Amino acid sequence: AWLLSAGGVASQPGRAVPSSMPQVHPAARNSRTMVLMWHDVVAGKKEVWFDTTVKELEHQFQEIKRRRLQPVTLERLARHLETGAPIPPRAVVLTFDDNTLGL
Repeated sequence: AWLLSAGGVASQPGRAVPSSMPQVHPAARNSRTMVLMWHDVVAGKKEVWFDTTVKELEHQFQEIKRRRLQPVTLERLARHLETGAPIPPRAVVLTFDDNTLGL
């Protein structure tokens, strides 16, 4: 797990911050963005606890819309953190970790 310090430097708990680690732009230090990740989206029955059914995914997308969250790309979030470029309020990044390969 990575943590963001009050000084805007990302680090892993219990480890020194590498000198090559980029700093978070001052304009981005007070913003919050959720990053949601799905592992497998399955059409049938779940095989493991972290599987998500198509019905569950549809419900989760409805909740994202109901809560007026604003999906943004991971690239846009990175640009925000690196340069302070604006990001919409209630920003959320939606990610799928392995393209349903189940690896």
